Amino acid sequence: MFSHNSIHALWEVLEKIISESREVEVGRYSVFVAVESLYGMDGTFSPLMVIVELVEELFPKGNSYVVVDEAHSTGICGTRKRHCSSPWSGE
Repeated sequence: MFSHNSIHALWEVLEKIISESREVEVGRYSVFVAVESLYGMDGTFSPLMVIVELVEELFPKGNSYVVVDEAHSTGICGTRKRHCSSPWSGE
């Protein structure tokens, strides 16, 4: 876990995972980063573009995935008001 919307805290957690697991470092094991696009309790948006860029930078072997919970953003943002992650969905 990392502090709410803190890219620095996420970076620290991911760096620790990489340094503690040779399998992750060489691309044998994968890492999943799960975030909400819109946090319903406080109405803040997740910095999705920055998170994706960070994850791609730290895991150049492609062994990482960003999972986005769109439960609170459907109908509010993105192309056609479908979801915040629409820039990556091909819409």
